[in-house]
Amino acid sequence: MCDHNGHMNVNYYYKLFDSTYTSFYIDELNFDQSYLESGFSTFTLEDNIRYLKEFKLNETVHPSFVLHKVNKN
Repeated sequence: MCDHNGHMNVNYYYKLFDSTYTSFYIDELNFDQSYLESGFSTFTLEDNIRYLKEFKLNETVHPSFVLHKVNKN
């Protein structure tokens, strides 16, 4: 989880954000199993991470993201 300096490893940032996206899709947008079985899907076209602060082991991280565009077709 942390590198040799005790900082959170970049791979875990992606895991954290992926978990956050998944929770948002399921809890807020209701993209549950029945949604997936309907033939619809979702994907990420681009990801940008801004490192505003370093995180160390056992610190609380509050990820956030912005949904820029939704195509309803």
